[in-house]
Amino acid sequence: MRYNIEESTYKEWLYLKQKADSERKKFEIEQCYGIDYNTYLAIKNQKKTPIDYEKFQARPTKYKGQYFRSKLEATWAAFFEQAMEKWEYEPKDALDHFLGWRPDFKIWIHNEPIYCEVKPLWLSTLPDWVATKICSAESARVGQGDNSIKLAILGNAVPIGIEGRPSLGYISLKKRDNQRDWLPFTVVNQAVINQMWKRAEEIVTLKPGLTHINDCLTSLFVPPCENLLT
Repeated sequence: MRYNIEESTYKEWLYLKQKADSERKKFEIEQCYGIDYNTYLAIKNQKKTPIDYEKFQARPTKYKGQYFRSKLEATWAAFFEQAMEKWEYEPKDALDHFLGWRPDFKIWIHNEPIYCEVKPLWLSTLPDWVATKICSAESARVGQGDNSIKLAILGNAVPIGIEGRPSLGYISLKKRDNQRDWLPFTVVNQAVINQMWKRAEEIVTLKPGLTHINDCLTSLFVPPCENLLT
């Protein structure tokens, strides 16, 4: 068998090039976008791929006289306008509870406040880096003790299936031993939630500034949220 030195050299060069490209990509994701590379790959390989962070550019959007940092946040605001008792964007009291992180929203269900973080991800699974960042910001402000503040992490669409149940995302009802358990933020009527979300997308895309009738639809929510929030 004749040894082809040109072919061997080309294959070696191609291998080194692919390796360099991979290392450069890993550096970009982790250093420039603050995302663990393995987590990024795992999420990207899901059937429903989330918005790629390196391709996603937040576009400031105005809704009902309020400027939001992204169109996704404005869409959530339009959704909350239909589904929640009341809501607040970038709540002012967040500094009392968190250091180095400001929640995107504060919503109320059954008069119980919930601080919400919005991420441009399909949240069929919860990335560890998101939950860790939030819990660390909370501990940095209030210490290592227990805390009953309720937190939620929301993604780029609703409803989504989490553990076989239609959900808004993930919710945590308390901090214990400097950790939080995240549960599906479950809803009852999947069809109604889907209609609300589509309506919110249409409003933000086509009719910014349109005024809603603020309906209270908290009956849509079921355990583990409802029982623990009453």
